[in-house]
Amino acid sequence: MVITMILITIDKDLMQNINRIEVTGHANSAEYGKDIICASVSVILQTVGYMLEEREDALTSVKFAPGDSLVEIGNPTRESHLITSVFEYGAKQLSEQFPDYVNLKVS
Repeated sequence: MVITMILITIDKDLMQNINRIEVTGHANSAEYGKDIICASVSVILQTVGYMLEEREDALTSVKFAPGDSLVEIGNPTRESHLITSVFEYGAKQLSEQFPDYVNLKVS
């Protein structure tokens, strides 16, 4: 079964630091390889994930796969908070601009 929406789930700790970002599904707004909505989500998630992975103090684990990606921050820091807030902002913008294709859940 193909999911026809991207679901972005952002989990925060008690201090409002993002400690987990999960992205599942596909927008299916265009044929494979031409879907700018999927590409947009992928670019911001991978940029944030790779930036966090380089910072050993954040203890970050990343998994990128088509339709199923995950970034986990084991030790949120001030720097990781700034980096992940960029993803949250981008995801919010995409969910507002393309509500039929992107669903954002923050908890």
